[in-house]
Amino acid sequence: MNKAIFDDEYTGTRYRYGLQNRPIGGANIPEGWIIWSDRKNSSYRHGTVDYPKELPEQTVKNFELEFVGVINN
Repeated sequence: MNKAIFDDEYTGTRYRYGLQNRPIGGANIPEGWIIWSDRKNSSYRHGTVDYPKELPEQTVKNFELEFVGVINN
């Protein structure tokens, strides 16, 4: 089991993904996201969410995500 990573504590590089068709919850997005990193974004119906590492291309496709960019803190 991975240790939870929280938005207000994480200072590393972030990989941001747009939530095109599914909101956060249950098995709607891949595990390992930075908790409380979800943000409203007018380009994505359900906003964006950050991960501490880049997700595999097939995972992004399977979960209907869109890579937004890399954010360096």
